Amino acid sequence: MPLVPTTSPLLSLAVLLNRLSLGVYLGFAGAMKVKGEVSGFPGTLGSFYRSPSYQGLKPGWLPEVAAGIHGYALPWVELILGILLVLGLLGRISAAVISLVLLSVLIAMLVHFKLFLGQVNYPENAPGLFHPAVIMFTLAVMLTVTGSGRFSLDALLHRRRRRLYVEKGG
Repeated sequence: MPLVPTTSPLLSLAVLLNRLSLGVYLGFAGAMKVKGEVSGFPGTLGSFYRSPSYQGLKPGWLPEVAAGIHGYALPWVELILGILLVLGLLGRISAAVISLVLLSVLIAMLVHFKLFLGQVNYPENAPGLFHPAVIMFTLAVMLTVTGSGRFSLDALLHRRRRRLYVEKGG
């Protein structure tokens, strides 16, 4: 028997808090990058892609075209999917895409800092053994599995569709 039933309001609250924390974090991260791109603060469109922080983590084996697409799209993906998560709209799809984005970030970190199992000389400038993207990745995977939960637009739309279906005699 599970400790908390899957229909529990407590579980729904936990899913809501996880969804909001990940969505707000990604939304703000994307907004800051988009603000720089739209306002031209650091440069023009693509300023995040050309930034030293992005270029420094870009693996050398990654084709320039793929790195460019990733670098130009990442701020907008973070912003849009962060907003969708906060709203609880298209939750599973948003969380699945976020999982892939975060996995790409983790791979870039592993490659850049050479953080592989068994490495003896840990670089001084490495972000630590446990990068925050690992935690966000696990939250995104959890939301991919659970969906947006009871307190979301997805759930509201599902209840409305079900009610209309029952009213039509289906």
